[in-house]
Amino acid sequence: MKNVLSLIPTLLASVLLLGCATGPNQKALNESNNALRNGDVPTALNILEVANKDKKEKDTPYYLDKGEMTKYLGIQSLSESSSSLLKADYVVQDWQAKATLNLAKDTGEFLNYFFASIGSNSTYEPKDYEKSLLSYNLALNHVLAGRWDLATVEAKKMAERETIINRIHEKSVAALNTKESENRKNKVQSYTRIDNINGYPVNLINSPEISSLKNAYQNAAAHYLAGFIFERQGEAGMAAPGYRTALELKPNNGLFELSLGLLDKNIETTRRGGRTNSDVLFIVETGSIPRINSHKSNMTFNTPQGPKIVTFNLPVIENPSPVYNPGSVSVGSQTIILYQAANLDAMSRRQLKDDMPGYLLKASTQAITQIVAQAVAQQAAAKNNNQNAGLLASLAVGMALSVGSADVRQWSTLPGTIYMGRASVSKGENNFSIPTPSGVFSVPLQFGQDYQIVHVRILGGRAIVSTMGGTTPMSNYKITNRDTKFDLSNSLLMNSYALQ
Repeated sequence: MKNVLSLIPTLLASVLLLGCATGPNQKALNESNNALRNGDVPTALNILEVANKDKKEKDTPYYLDKGEMTKYLGIQSLSESSSSLLKADYVVQDWQAKATLNLAKDTGEFLNYFFASIGSNSTYEPKDYEKSLLSYNLALNHVLAGRWDLATVEAKKMAERETIINRIHEKSVAALNTKESENRKNKVQSYTRIDNINGYPVNLINSPEISSLKNAYQNAAAHYLAGFIFERQGEAGMAAPGYRTALELKPNNGLFELSLGLLDKNIETTRRGGRTNSDVLFIVETGSIPRINSHKSNMTFNTPQGPKIVTFNLPVIENPSPVYNPGSVSVGSQTIILYQAANLDAMSRRQLKDDMPGYLLKASTQAITQIVAQAVAQQAAAKNNNQNAGLLASLAVGMALSVGSADVRQWSTLPGTIYMGRASVSKGENNFSIPTPSGVFSVPLQFGQDYQIVHVRILGGRAIVSTMGGTTPMSNYKITNRDTKFDLSNSLLMNSYALQ
């Protein structure tokens, strides 16, 4: 009994810490996200900064959201955008190193590592689909700055990470299945299926499109962009797998099929110096990733002392929003059809669906542990009529009533859908037009490179359009990596327009 009583201060401290604010106010973060969705980027950034001003060590979502929003402020902010995204990339690098080490552990040790990462209040590790999109966004920034060499590094990094994500996923599924089998064998009650959880809106993570996804972390847009980057560099052996993977993820996509078929011809034409036009990839991003909230469900656990009601705290994703599809863009009199390259809304739902067995099994394990602690403490209190033991019993009761944790942090500024189109465009100035929910917007753009990207983000009724011209890297594109500082000292003109 003495040992049990000695735990009271530690348990009380743990409970008090759980009640402390560990990050920015979620209401403020939602306000920032709402401003962005309405197209007011400066206000969104300002709210984000104010919400994080008292934090000496900013959490990963801050850098992800800041990196995404900053690039919409124009050419002068592209370096800051990349530097912010690289801060988040350091976290992914650390995850990659830890994951590689833990893959070598036995099932029990690996399960401890896996459980520790679920709903943790520690440094936020980007979700699997966010990891690949981080490389996608960094590669896109580098291309817009004329640094195709740095973009190539990101394209290769994405493929390496996806291999580790796949291995972690396979081992996690095996470890959870082993733990579930042990529980059944020992007649230990636990939950692993979300459709068994009272009142949980299963429909939000179940749909034919979600189920048809190959996985939650690979998206065709990122792989197609990688293929385009490698093609521009003349590396057909690297470009083909990118296009092929994109086509596997999005079958019957005309853009992906044509690009794969013309790959060798395009590279040979460039090698001979025979390009009079610019080969342009149009990337159009619309909508917003769905937000994550907390959902509580009451579940019953049968014990020798009778049934115990336990509240599971689980993450839940918001209802899908209408998808705006611009259909096509125009350059002069030329119309370019847009193909859906990634549905990030569906990917985020698939991620939560795949993660749910881990959330449930961890919550079940916590419930069982806390119910047992509650019973022991109550028996001790009854035997000794001890005030401290009674306090411990009350504390255990409170802990047993609520288990699990809903980590609502995410990369909230991502688009909901990515569309792509590609065309051969006459070099020189051309008028670019795109439909938006507020009407068609047009702007003159310079097309001067053999390979070029036009990036468009539709926010509210606005279209933010970015591209580059010239042939040399941007003069003020300076990004700081963990080991290297890139000082890019040549000149490149990038056009960045906010169409209102």
